[in-house]
Amino acid sequence: MFGKKLYIFMGADVWRCLLTDGKRRIRELSFTADPEEILRGFLRGVYVKKASVVLSSECVIARFARLPQMKGRELKKASAFLYEGNFPVDKDKYVFGYRIVGRLLDKYSLVLAALPIDAANGVTDFFDKMGIRIEKLWLFEDTGGMLLSDFISILVFVRQETTWRVIWMKNKVPLDIWRISTPADINALFAELDYGETIDDGLFYSKPEDWIVSACEEYGLAISEALDPLDLFEGHAESFNMLPSDYKRALAVRRALIISAAILILLAVSAFAGSARLNAQTAEMLPRNAELTARIRSLNETAGGSLAELPAELEAQPYEYGSILKYLTDRLPPGAFALRVSAADGFITLTVSANGGEWLNEYIDDCRSGLGVSIRTSRIAQGNDVTEIDLQIEVIR
Repeated sequence: MFGKKLYIFMGADVWRCLLTDGKRRIRELSFTADPEEILRGFLRGVYVKKASVVLSSECVIARFARLPQMKGRELKKASAFLYEGNFPVDKDKYVFGYRIVGRLLDKYSLVLAALPIDAANGVTDFFDKMGIRIEKLWLFEDTGGMLLSDFISILVFVRQETTWRVIWMKNKVPLDIWRISTPADINALFAELDYGETIDDGLFYSKPEDWIVSACEEYGLAISEALDPLDLFEGHAESFNMLPSDYKRALAVRRALIISAAILILLAVSAFAGSARLNAQTAEMLPRNAELTARIRSLNETAGGSLAELPAELEAQPYEYGSILKYLTDRLPPGAFALRVSAADGFITLTVSANGGEWLNEYIDDCRSGLGVSIRTSRIAQGNDVTEIDLQIEVIR
C-alpha cells in the first residue's frame, strides 16, 4: 500500500492519471469531468503521499532566448533579466522557470516559462484537499513529445481552454511554440516554419478537430494521437518545476525534519545498543507511552462526546500532541465534536462529526495560523444528515 507514485496530466479538455509502485503500472485512467470525485475513486484503497503533475493551460507563457555560456549560479542571475525582458507582467504574481535546451557556439539556447501563482496554487490546493503533496509541477510546453524517439522533427498539438498549443520538437527539444484557433493560423505557422527541412508528423495529446486534421493533411503531416501517459511522465529530470517558492520551502522543511528524525533514530538505536542504563529506562517508559497513546485516542469516547481534560503529562509539554489536540478541539464550532483521535509518528488524525461542513475551511485556516502546522482533509463522508470529516495534522516544529 506504500511507495506508490501518482502522475497526473491536467489538460484543458482531458485528464490522464497513472499510478505506479516505482516498477510497474498499477492503474491508468483518462477522464474529462469531475476530477476530484473521479480521482478519489481512482485512489480508493491506495495510500498515496506524492504526485507529479504536467499542466497544460493558456495561462502559461513560454518564450525562447539565448545567453552566453556561464556557470550555473551566474546563469540563474542572468535569467532574471530575461524574465524582465520577455514577460511584461507583475513579477510578484508569477512563478518563473528556464531550461537549457541547446548550445550554439558560445551561447546557450533557453526556453523560458511564466505561470501565474494563482494557477500554481490552484493545483497544490486541489491535491492538498486529498492529503497529497505535489512533488513536481511540470509544464506541457517543456515536456510534450520529449520521449518521441521515433521522430527527429515533429509538431505536437494539445487543446487548451480556447485555442490549441502547437510545439515544434526536434530531437526531443522544444524549438518554437504557437497558438492556433483557425485554419489561417496553421497557414501562418507553416509560412513562419521555414527552416529548410521537412516536418512530416503531427502528434495530438487531445482529440483533433476536423479543421485541424484537414489543414495538417494539406501540408502533408501524418497525424497520430498520443494515448500513453508515460509519454509525458518520464524523463523530466531537467525540466521546469513551477511550484511556488513557499510550497517548495515547506517541502524542504519537511524533508529536513524527516532526515533529522532518521539521524536521531540512528543515534538512539546506537545508544540503546551500547547502554544498559538506557535499556532499563526505555523498558520503563514503554508502558507509559502506550498508556498516553490510549488516553489520547479515547478522549472523546470517555467524555461522551464532550471535551475532556488532557493528561497532565501532555499539558506540561506545550509542543507535544496534547496541547495541539486541545487547541483543535477547543475551536470546534457548536454541534461539532471529535469522534476519534489518534497520534503517532508526527501525525494527529482527528475525526470530527458535525451537521454540515460549511465551517470547515474557516476552522482549518484558524488552526493552521494558530498552531503553525499542516492540516489536510483526508476524508469527508455524509450519511443520516451527519458529516464525518477526517483531518490529518502533520506536526512541523
